[in-house]
Amino acid sequence: MINFDELKAKYSSLWQGVEINPSTSSLVKNVANTIYKNKDRYQMIQTQTDIPWFVIGAVHSLESSSSFKKHLHNGDSLSKRTVRVPRGRPKDPPNNGTRYTFVESAIDALNLKRGILRELGGKLDSIEKILHYCQAYNGFGYETGAGRRTTPPKRSPYLWSMTNHYQKGKYVSDGRFDENAVSQQVGVAASIKALEEGFGLDIIENKTIPIENVTIKSQFGVIRKGDVGRLVSVLQFNLNLLADFSLSIDGVFGPITEEAVIQFQRNQNLIVDGKVGRQVWERLSKLQSVQTS
Repeated sequence: MINFDELKAKYSSLWQGVEINPSTSSLVKNVANTIYKNKDRYQMIQTQTDIPWFVIGAVHSLESSSSFKKHLHNGDSLSKRTVRVPRGRPKDPPNNGTRYTFVESAIDALNLKRGILRELGGKLDSIEKILHYCQAYNGFGYETGAGRRTTPPKRSPYLWSMTNHYQKGKYVSDGRFDENAVSQQVGVAASIKALEEGFGLDIIENKTIPIENVTIKSQFGVIRKGDVGRLVSVLQFNLNLLADFSLSIDGVFGPITEEAVIQFQRNQNLIVDGKVGRQVWERLSKLQSVQTS
């Protein structure tokens, strides 16, 4: 196993320059929305494992497609012990005697990595520690094994898929690496980045910032009619506050919100398309700065 200190600088450098691929932003956003929607369930597990809820959610998406009918270890059915690696988990029988619950399975899966958590000081309180923990959860084959032949080299899709730091190469089954295969899953970094942008996630404090305290950034993702989530609520709140609209802050980008966006674009001499991208976020950011100065 690779020591954290060997990879810490690499994690830091990659995180500072990470961007979600525009072509997959909708998929990444959907995964972040799903993680946030299940926040309460993940927090229940956090209290018994010390693993932050959003890390559990990112791993759950990768291992089990966010299904609560599968083991967090590897996505096998909860109807019996795991069949794939790690095989035969949990060791103890189900509490109800017939089928494992997601919570008891998840606690077992995360407790298998207690050694990694201890190495990291018992707390995942930095992005570097989070990335190392998640890479350890999946295995270091992308650093030392055949997986180091990813493009770019030594970039685990478990961490970097759907970002600018990964193109191709993945283990398609246990021990079988295909250097031309492309991961179709949302990597941990992309999930966390989307949670930061869309839900005001504060990694260090392990909390989400109230909408009224969110600082608007021009690199927020593009949102449009039909989208839902906290980023839509941030938009609605600030259109009301900064541009004198009276939108319901419900996180739903419906026709009324679209009309408000179009009117805002006209008033600000922006391209009028009803979509909220860099130009709109930049203009809202400037208005927000003026108001708070």
